[in-house]
Amino acid sequence: MLESLSENRGIPGRPRFSVGQKVRFSVYNEETDEREYMYGEVYIVDAYGTFFNPGPPSYDIYVVNSKYPDGCLYKHIPESRIDTGILG
Repeated sequence: MLESLSENRGIPGRPRFSVGQKVRFSVYNEETDEREYMYGEVYIVDAYGTFFNPGPPSYDIYVVNSKYPDGCLYKHIPESRIDTGILG
């Protein structure tokens, strides 16, 4: 049970990712009605979740891409929506 919790939702106080780490995460695109992947860098770690969603870790992730050439901060991304850390 503990293994599935850590893989799917995260363990409060034990974030898998750290500030400065490059990650891939999914977001919902309302225009296309599909989930898409974004790549960015962890900017803030909320190790115990947020005020409105206490518990599993969440992250603020800074993304620079063709849609946001000056950068965009995606806030409160749950650990469960982050696929993996990226080397580099």
